[in-house]
Amino acid sequence: MSRFSQACVALLALTFSGTPLVHAQFPFSSDRDLPRVDPRPQTRAEARHAEALTLYSVGLLHERANRLVQAVKTLEEARDLDSDAAPIHKALVSLYLALDRGDDALAASKRVLDLTPGDAESWYLYARQLKARDKTRASVAALIRGTACPCLKDMPELHMQMGFDLGVLCESIKEDDKALAAFKQVVTILENPEPLMEDGAATREDIDSQTCDLYERMAKLCLRDKKFDEATRYFAKARDKAQDTQPGRAKRICFNLALVLHAKGDFAGALKPLDEYLRSQPSDMEPYKLLIQILGALDRNKDVAPALEGYSRADANNESLKLLLADELFKAKETKRAEDIYRDLAKNRSLPEAYKGLVKIAKGKGRSGAEAILTELDATLGTNRDEDGEIRAEADALHARAMIAALREDGEMVGQLLPIAVSRLGSRDNALKPSTRYFLAALAGRTKQLDNTEKLYRSCLDDLTQGNAPRAGEPEIYGGLLRVLWTGHKYAEIEKVCRIGLDKAQVTDRTMFQLDLARALMLQGKMKEAVAAANAAVDVSRAENLLLCRRSRAAILAQAEQYEPAIADCLAMLKESTKESDIREIRYTLSNVYSLAKQMAKSEEQLEIILKSDPDDATACNDLGYLWADQNKNLPEAEKLIRKALELERKQKTSGSLVTVDSDQDNAAYLDSLGWVLFRRGKLKEARELLEKASVLDLGLDDPVVWDHLGDVYQRQNETKRATTAWKKALDLYTVAHRRPKDDRFKEIQQKLKLVEQQSHAH
Repeated sequence: MSRFSQACVALLALTFSGTPLVHAQFPFSSDRDLPRVDPRPQTRAEARHAEALTLYSVGLLHERANRLVQAVKTLEEARDLDSDAAPIHKALVSLYLALDRGDDALAASKRVLDLTPGDAESWYLYARQLKARDKTRASVAALIRGTACPCLKDMPELHMQMGFDLGVLCESIKEDDKALAAFKQVVTILENPEPLMEDGAATREDIDSQTCDLYERMAKLCLRDKKFDEATRYFAKARDKAQDTQPGRAKRICFNLALVLHAKGDFAGALKPLDEYLRSQPSDMEPYKLLIQILGALDRNKDVAPALEGYSRADANNESLKLLLADELFKAKETKRAEDIYRDLAKNRSLPEAYKGLVKIAKGKGRSGAEAILTELDATLGTNRDEDGEIRAEADALHARAMIAALREDGEMVGQLLPIAVSRLGSRDNALKPSTRYFLAALAGRTKQLDNTEKLYRSCLDDLTQGNAPRAGEPEIYGGLLRVLWTGHKYAEIEKVCRIGLDKAQVTDRTMFQLDLARALMLQGKMKEAVAAANAAVDVSRAENLLLCRRSRAAILAQAEQYEPAIADCLAMLKESTKESDIREIRYTLSNVYSLAKQMAKSEEQLEIILKSDPDDATACNDLGYLWADQNKNLPEAEKLIRKALELERKQKTSGSLVTVDSDQDNAAYLDSLGWVLFRRGKLKEARELLEKASVLDLGLDDPVVWDHLGDVYQRQNETKRATTAWKKALDLYTVAHRRPKDDRFKEIQQKLKLVEQQSHAH
């Protein structure tokens, strides 16, 4: 049984409990229930009537014995005999709900209301069923009909509940006037509570609390509709109602009252109730921030700090209030006083916010401030690390954690610290401790100071290889240094670091080294060594990384023109895999292998299989469209697919709450694909715009394919000089920067440049 059904059964049980069956609310004459001899034979209608009464009574007995299915069957038989008997339908409603027969319950409720439109209980139950079906407006209409029933004058509890539910529903659909009217009905009942207190179910305190709740709710409704005078009046009523029994609540209502007056523009009037609330020493900072706003609106900014100081003295243990006071002192250029408060909170409470304040002040002092922060960081981190490199558990370690939290969110200060930290590398007297250098290196990646970041990581690696640093941080140091080197496209350096790791690392997974080594060797054109490293990655891989390693090996084998083993391994992976996501990734790899092997039909087939399973796979849309464009076929369909890929990625980047640094930028590869297909279709102007846009994005700037395509567009537009510049850029990215392994495209670019040079000499 659902919770809703249980509630309905409980509600309707009142209709029957304690009522003799023969005296149930049923449309029979009372004398008909008395034993007597009727000389006149029963008519057919009377006989059906009597049988229905009997079945109705039996059905109720079944229900009370919890034989619900039998009760329903019996009552349905009674209903079929006398369809105008409202109690039968009413009894069926509760049973249908108990058995989760919602449609039947709703139909039975409608029939009850057709027969007895003045039955408030049935209107309430009907409204609740409609609400459960998300038919809010229909539920509102039912409650309006129900609350108008005269019988409710003798049923104050039901009247109050129906009125409250009506107000809440109207509030949810922004019909504030109706909501306010409904709440007023409830307040009228609560302000005359004697009938509610007769059976002892409610106390005066309970009723006063509910009344206070309702006044607050009504005030907020008025505030939403900018009815400031009414909102003020209702908040005042709520405060008065809570004054004697709930003084703390009365104080809080004063804050609401201040909010209304502030919204109304009565800033001076808002100060009195706000001060009354602030004297209760709230822990929340919103009231204090409201005070700052009000004083600012009254052109009394100079009074902000003294006011906060007064409240802070009265509430000496309120750390948040002290932080707010320090912030305001800093804004008022009372830096020394602000720093004293920040430093006291940092020393005695180890608050990250206090360290953030100190960092903020240090930034204003330039290099000297940054040096002071660095010295304090080194002293704190250096003395609070155990032999495994972890921050100690002692109380002093809280300072280290607080400083880390403060700096982690302040890229500007990290940017100021890095050059100073690097300048102290190798210093005997002023050297930074290993833990400090590692922490700064980990943060430095956010500043794009790649050289300084690399130097810090290398100093940490030197400590590791020389045995001067704990091994616990080894994977992070190797991983961080490799990330920096990949960002800088330093493939030869990546190779060296990976070989050092393979030789000397003790607690780092070898898979990372072998995979990065294989990629770096491939991009340097060392194909034989790259294949060997890829094989080694597969050999040392753990089960969770094995598929990734095999896919990487297949890609490297294809780059080394070893197509048959690459294809064979991909096909084997497809047979072995069961997860849909794994199968999709394998098909991507296989499609790329087929493409490199010039087996275009098979490459397209893999992408078409992916799109058959998921037509909204952006990567497959782009790749298939690009393959067609590169072969100069299916160009209209190719353009549609690539535009779809772009649109899908735009939606993915802009939907949800996650915001990234490139969420407003298109994918450079997709722009290149679209520019290329438009070039193939002769739409040179639009193709040029897209390719030029792709060439300035991070992932397009260093991609030789983008520059090759752009050179082709320039050449077609008879801008040979620009075409030559673009092709030379592409060639440099192949030869000098090693952004891609040399392939057929590399040879084609060489041919195009040679042809341009020949034509230039001919002229």
